[in-house]
Amino acid sequence: FFVEHAPAELAMFDCEMRYLHVSRRWRTDYGLGERDLRGVSHYQVFPDVPERWKEAHRRGLAGEVVRGEQDRFDRADGSVQWIRWEIRPWYGRTGDIGGIVILTEDITERHCAEEALREKEHLLSESQRIAHLGSWTYDLTDPAGSIVWSDELYRVYGVSPDTFRPTVESILNLIVPEDRPAMRRWIAACAAGEKPGELEYRIIRPDGAIRFANGRGELQCDAEGRPVQMAGSAQDITDRKRAEDALRESEERFQA
Repeated sequence: FFVEHAPAELAMFDCEMRYLHVSRRWRTDYGLGERDLRGVSHYQVFPDVPERWKEAHRRGLAGEVVRGEQDRFDRADGSVQWIRWEIRPWYGRTGDIGGIVILTEDITERHCAEEALREKEHLLSESQRIAHLGSWTYDLTDPAGSIVWSDELYRVYGVSPDTFRPTVESILNLIVPEDRPAMRRWIAACAAGEKPGELEYRIIRPDGAIRFANGRGELQCDAEGRPVQMAGSAQDITDRKRAEDALRESEERFQA
Protein backbone atom coordinates (compact mmCIF):
# COMPACT_ATOMS: atom_id res chain seq x y z
CA PHE A 1 0.00 0.00 0.00
CA PHE A 2 2.78 2.42 0.92
CA VAL A 3 4.66 1.80 -2.33
CA GLU A 4 1.54 2.05 -4.49
CA HIS A 5 0.50 5.40 -3.05
CA ALA A 6 3.98 6.88 -2.59
CA PRO A 7 4.17 10.39 -4.11
CA ALA A 8 7.30 9.40 -6.03
CA GLU A 9 8.55 7.09 -8.77
CA LEU A 10 9.08 4.02 -6.60
CA ALA A 11 9.30 0.32 -7.43
CA MET A 12 10.17 -2.77 -5.41
CA PHE A 13 11.80 -5.83 -6.98
CA ASP A 14 12.84 -9.31 -5.92
CA CYS A 15 16.33 -10.75 -6.47
CA GLU A 16 15.43 -11.69 -10.05
CA MET A 17 14.42 -8.09 -10.82
CA ARG A 18 10.74 -9.05 -10.95
CA TYR A 19 8.25 -6.42 -9.89
CA LEU A 20 6.71 -6.83 -6.44
CA HIS A 21 5.13 -3.41 -5.95
CA VAL A 22 5.11 -0.20 -7.97
CA SER A 23 3.81 3.28 -7.23
CA ARG A 24 1.18 4.98 -9.34
CA ARG A 25 3.68 7.73 -10.04
CA TRP A 26 6.10 5.14 -11.46
CA ARG A 27 3.33 3.80 -13.72
CA THR A 28 2.34 7.26 -14.88
CA ASP A 29 5.81 8.69 -15.50
CA TYR A 30 7.08 5.59 -17.30
CA GLY A 31 3.90 5.03 -19.32
CA LEU A 32 3.08 1.58 -17.90
CA GLY A 33 -0.67 1.96 -17.67
CA GLU A 34 -2.69 -0.26 -15.35
CA ARG A 35 -1.27 -3.67 -16.36
CA ASP A 36 -0.43 -6.06 -13.54
CA LEU A 37 3.37 -5.99 -13.21
CA ARG A 38 3.75 -8.30 -10.26
CA GLY A 39 6.11 -11.14 -11.17
CA VAL A 40 7.08 -9.51 -14.48
CA SER A 41 10.80 -8.93 -15.11
CA HIS A 42 11.89 -5.32 -15.25
CA TYR A 43 14.00 -6.22 -18.27
CA GLN A 44 10.93 -7.58 -20.03
CA VAL A 45 9.09 -4.31 -19.44
CA PHE A 46 12.17 -2.30 -20.50
CA PRO A 47 14.11 -4.59 -22.88
CA ASP A 48 16.63 -1.89 -23.80
CA VAL A 49 17.91 -1.20 -20.28
CA PRO A 50 21.57 -0.10 -20.68
CA GLU A 51 24.27 -2.25 -19.11
CA ARG A 52 25.26 0.56 -16.75
CA TRP A 53 21.77 0.41 -15.21
CA LYS A 54 21.95 -3.37 -14.93
CA GLU A 55 25.29 -3.00 -13.17
CA ALA A 56 23.71 -0.57 -10.69
CA HIS A 57 20.95 -3.13 -10.06
CA ARG A 58 23.54 -5.85 -9.43
CA ARG A 59 25.38 -3.62 -6.99
CA GLY A 60 22.13 -2.98 -5.11
CA LEU A 61 21.37 -6.71 -5.00
CA ALA A 62 24.85 -7.22 -3.55
CA GLY A 63 23.96 -4.95 -0.62
CA GLU A 64 25.21 -1.57 -1.85
CA VAL A 65 23.26 1.69 -1.89
CA VAL A 66 23.79 3.27 -5.30
CA ARG A 67 22.81 6.82 -6.26
CA GLY A 68 22.87 9.04 -9.30
CA GLU A 69 22.32 12.77 -9.01
CA GLN A 70 21.69 13.51 -12.68
CA ASP A 71 21.26 10.82 -15.28
CA ARG A 72 19.76 10.62 -18.74
CA PHE A 73 16.87 8.24 -19.39
CA ASP A 74 15.69 7.63 -22.95
CA ARG A 75 11.97 6.87 -22.78
CA ALA A 76 10.18 4.40 -25.00
CA ASP A 77 8.31 7.24 -26.75
CA GLY A 78 11.62 8.75 -27.86
CA SER A 79 11.65 11.61 -25.38
CA VAL A 80 14.55 12.23 -23.02
CA GLN A 81 14.08 12.42 -19.28
CA TRP A 82 16.66 13.46 -16.70
CA ILE A 83 16.36 11.75 -13.34
CA ARG A 84 17.90 11.58 -9.90
CA TRP A 85 17.78 8.04 -8.59
CA GLU A 86 18.63 5.75 -5.72
CA ILE A 87 18.85 1.97 -5.52
CA ARG A 88 18.98 0.25 -2.15
CA PRO A 89 18.54 -3.35 -1.02
CA TRP A 90 15.62 -4.49 1.10
CA TYR A 91 15.95 -7.31 3.61
CA GLY A 92 13.65 -10.14 4.56
CA ARG A 93 12.83 -11.34 8.06
CA THR A 94 15.87 -13.64 8.09
CA GLY A 95 18.17 -10.71 7.31
CA ASP A 96 18.87 -11.84 3.75
CA ILE A 97 18.58 -9.45 0.83
CA GLY A 98 15.15 -9.92 -0.71
CA GLY A 99 15.66 -7.56 -3.64
CA ILE A 100 16.01 -3.85 -4.29
CA VAL A 101 13.93 -0.72 -4.17
CA ILE A 102 14.43 1.86 -6.91
CA LEU A 103 13.42 5.45 -6.27
CA THR A 104 13.64 7.99 -9.09
CA GLU A 105 12.80 11.68 -9.35
CA ASP A 106 12.14 13.48 -12.61
CA ILE A 107 14.46 16.51 -12.71
CA THR A 108 14.09 17.21 -16.44
CA GLU A 109 12.69 20.70 -15.90
CA ARG A 110 15.48 21.62 -13.48
CA HIS A 111 18.12 20.11 -15.77
CA CYS A 112 16.83 22.08 -18.77
CA ALA A 113 16.78 25.28 -16.71
CA GLU A 114 20.37 24.68 -15.59
CA GLU A 115 21.43 23.97 -19.18
CA ALA A 116 19.76 27.17 -20.35
CA LEU A 117 21.51 29.11 -17.60
CA ARG A 118 24.88 27.61 -18.52
CA GLU A 119 24.27 28.51 -22.15
CA LYS A 120 23.42 32.10 -21.20
CA GLU A 121 26.55 32.29 -19.05
CA HIS A 122 28.62 30.95 -21.94
CA LEU A 123 27.14 33.50 -24.35
CA LEU A 124 27.78 36.27 -21.82
CA SER A 125 31.37 35.12 -21.37
CA GLU A 126 31.88 35.01 -25.13
CA SER A 127 30.32 38.45 -25.55
CA GLN A 128 32.62 39.85 -22.87
CA ARG A 129 35.63 38.20 -24.49
CA ILE A 130 34.83 39.64 -27.90
CA ALA A 131 34.22 43.11 -26.45
CA HIS A 132 37.21 42.87 -24.04
CA LEU A 133 34.70 43.74 -21.34
CA GLY A 134 34.96 42.26 -17.86
CA SER A 135 32.59 42.57 -14.91
CA TRP A 136 33.23 42.70 -11.16
CA THR A 137 31.44 42.79 -7.81
CA TYR A 138 32.82 44.14 -4.55
CA ASP A 139 31.24 42.85 -1.32
CA LEU A 140 31.15 45.79 1.09
CA THR A 141 29.93 43.60 3.97
CA ASP A 142 33.00 41.36 3.85
CA PRO A 143 35.78 42.59 6.18
CA ALA A 144 38.30 41.11 3.77
CA GLY A 145 36.86 43.23 0.97
CA SER A 146 36.48 40.33 -1.44
CA ILE A 147 36.13 41.20 -5.10
CA VAL A 148 34.87 38.78 -7.72
CA TRP A 149 36.03 39.13 -11.31
CA SER A 150 34.67 37.59 -14.48
CA ASP A 151 37.07 35.54 -16.59
CA GLU A 152 37.49 38.34 -19.11
CA LEU A 153 38.57 40.83 -16.46
CA TYR A 154 41.59 38.67 -15.65
CA ARG A 155 42.47 38.76 -19.34
CA VAL A 156 42.02 42.55 -19.45
CA TYR A 157 44.49 42.96 -16.59
CA GLY A 158 46.82 40.24 -17.89
CA VAL A 159 46.76 38.13 -14.73
CA SER A 160 45.74 34.57 -13.91
CA PRO A 161 42.86 33.63 -11.58
CA ASP A 162 45.14 30.88 -10.25
CA THR A 163 47.71 33.32 -8.90
CA PHE A 164 46.00 36.70 -8.55
CA ARG A 165 43.49 37.58 -5.81
CA PRO A 166 41.63 40.78 -6.65
CA THR A 167 41.44 43.30 -3.80
CA VAL A 168 41.39 47.08 -3.93
CA GLU A 169 45.11 47.29 -3.21
CA SER A 170 46.19 44.47 -5.51
CA ILE A 171 44.16 46.01 -8.33
CA LEU A 172 45.64 49.46 -7.70
CA ASN A 173 49.09 47.91 -8.03
CA LEU A 174 48.16 46.98 -11.62
CA ILE A 175 47.28 50.57 -12.48
CA VAL A 176 49.80 53.14 -13.70
CA PRO A 177 50.88 55.09 -10.56
CA GLU A 178 49.77 58.44 -11.98
CA ASP A 179 46.22 57.09 -12.41
CA ARG A 180 45.85 55.57 -8.93
CA PRO A 181 44.62 58.71 -7.07
CA ALA A 182 41.82 59.16 -9.59
CA MET A 183 40.91 55.49 -9.20
CA ARG A 184 40.78 55.81 -5.39
CA ARG A 185 38.49 58.85 -5.67
CA TRP A 186 36.29 56.98 -8.17
CA ILE A 187 35.95 53.96 -5.86
CA ALA A 188 35.14 56.20 -2.90
CA ALA A 189 32.50 58.05 -4.93
CA CYS A 190 30.90 54.75 -5.95
CA ALA A 191 30.89 53.50 -2.34
CA ALA A 192 29.28 56.76 -1.21
CA GLY A 193 26.40 56.22 -3.60
CA GLU A 194 27.41 59.00 -5.95
CA LYS A 195 27.27 58.56 -9.69
CA PRO A 196 30.87 59.13 -10.70
CA GLY A 197 30.24 58.10 -14.27
CA GLU A 198 33.03 56.54 -16.28
CA LEU A 199 36.73 56.55 -15.58
CA GLU A 200 39.52 56.08 -18.08
CA TYR A 201 42.76 54.76 -16.66
CA ARG A 202 45.85 52.84 -17.67
CA ILE A 203 46.72 49.29 -16.68
CA ILE A 204 50.30 48.14 -16.41
CA ARG A 205 50.34 44.41 -16.91
CA PRO A 206 52.87 42.14 -15.21
CA ASP A 207 54.76 41.88 -18.54
CA GLY A 208 55.09 45.67 -18.64
CA ALA A 209 52.49 46.25 -21.37
CA ILE A 210 50.34 49.35 -20.94
CA ARG A 211 46.63 49.03 -21.72
CA PHE A 212 43.88 51.64 -21.60
CA ALA A 213 40.66 50.79 -19.78
CA ASN A 214 37.26 52.30 -19.22
CA GLY A 215 35.59 51.65 -15.86
CA ARG A 216 31.96 51.89 -14.75
CA GLY A 217 30.52 51.25 -11.31
CA GLU A 218 27.48 51.67 -9.12
CA LEU A 219 26.39 51.03 -5.56
CA GLN A 220 23.83 48.39 -4.59
CA CYS A 221 21.90 48.66 -1.28
CA ASP A 222 19.74 46.30 0.74
CA ALA A 223 16.05 46.81 1.55
CA GLU A 224 16.97 49.17 4.42
CA GLY A 225 19.13 51.30 2.16
CA ARG A 226 22.44 50.06 3.57
CA PRO A 227 25.24 49.76 0.97
CA VAL A 228 26.11 46.09 0.55
CA GLN A 229 27.83 45.74 -2.79
CA MET A 230 29.47 47.60 -5.61
CA ALA A 231 29.23 46.25 -9.13
CA GLY A 232 30.65 47.39 -12.40
CA SER A 233 32.73 46.68 -15.45
CA ALA A 234 36.07 47.45 -17.04
CA GLN A 235 36.68 47.41 -20.77
CA ASP A 236 39.99 47.33 -22.60
CA ILE A 237 39.79 50.31 -24.98
CA THR A 238 43.43 50.27 -26.09
CA ASP A 239 42.63 49.64 -29.75
CA ARG A 240 40.11 52.48 -29.77
CA LYS A 241 42.57 54.87 -28.11
CA ARG A 242 45.28 53.97 -30.61
CA ALA A 243 42.88 54.47 -33.50
CA GLU A 244 41.87 57.88 -32.08
CA ASP A 245 45.55 58.85 -31.64
CA ALA A 246 46.35 57.75 -35.21
CA LEU A 247 43.40 59.76 -36.55
CA ARG A 248 44.43 62.84 -34.56
CA GLU A 249 48.02 62.62 -35.80
CA SER A 250 46.76 62.26 -39.36
CA GLU A 251 44.55 65.35 -39.00
CA GLU A 252 47.43 67.34 -37.49
CA ARG A 253 49.71 66.41 -40.40
CA PHE A 254 46.97 67.35 -42.87
CA GLN A 255 46.40 70.74 -41.21
CA ALA A 256 50.13 71.41 -41.16
